[in-house]
Amino acid sequence: MTTPITLPGLIEHMIARAHDHDPAASYTILTGWNPIIGADWIAGKEVYQFFPVGQSRLIPDDLVVLVPVPDNARLGALREFHAELNTGRITERVEPTKDETKSRPAPGRTVLRPMAENRLPAWIQRSQDEYARDLITAGKSPENAAAQAADGMTKLFPNGEPADGHLVFDVTCDDQVVGYLWIGPDLAGTQASWWVWDIVINPEHRGHGLGRETMLLAETYARAHGGHSIGLNVFGHNTRARRLYETLGYDTTNIRMRKQLDS
Repeated sequence: MTTPITLPGLIEHMIARAHDHDPAASYTILTGWNPIIGADWIAGKEVYQFFPVGQSRLIPDDLVVLVPVPDNARLGALREFHAELNTGRITERVEPTKDETKSRPAPGRTVLRPMAENRLPAWIQRSQDEYARDLITAGKSPENAAAQAADGMTKLFPNGEPADGHLVFDVTCDDQVVGYLWIGPDLAGTQASWWVWDIVINPEHRGHGLGRETMLLAETYARAHGGHSIGLNVFGHNTRARRLYETLGYDTTNIRMRKQLDS
């Protein structure tokens, strides 16, 4: 006789597996498009109502339990358990390998160095192109995205040089360039309010905590130059970056939403 699959039983099974990896964790439980909240039969477990990374991946009849990976909790990495409600099949995703954990750089090895002037023109073009691609992903037409990106870079890099207060850094780790950071005053132009205009860790160096270290260095730099706050913009589709910024204490100040209407 086949034992029927029950939702409480399935969740308990998933939480038990997650608990083996991180006993101190709180767990996010989502099903379909609606989070499960107030499930008092999950004894001793804290259930969060919302988790953007998990919710963005949901499909009907798919259950998700997300748990921080213990030895990678400082970097915000997650282990994910997914279950199909109709079959009870459980799969596990996003588990860092031992090699990835060992290769993570120690704090203090990440350094910001001003980018050489002769490299700025190529960087400006690269940053402009990446911004245009993000705008296209967010729904802009290629023409409008290219125009908006070019206009923004021209205003902030007049004559190919950073505007007052703006700085572009190479992000280095063990003397190797692994990405870049562009930081400066926000649109208000006050010394107290700083803005991370762009941050990129090169693809081959991602997953080792360099983005987090760079953001902390940006905060240190802004604070040392009179900054009392620091902000940034993140596109809605960039869930990985959003998760990082939230773990660093950044609060959402506004949300723009868009719906495509068929003609």
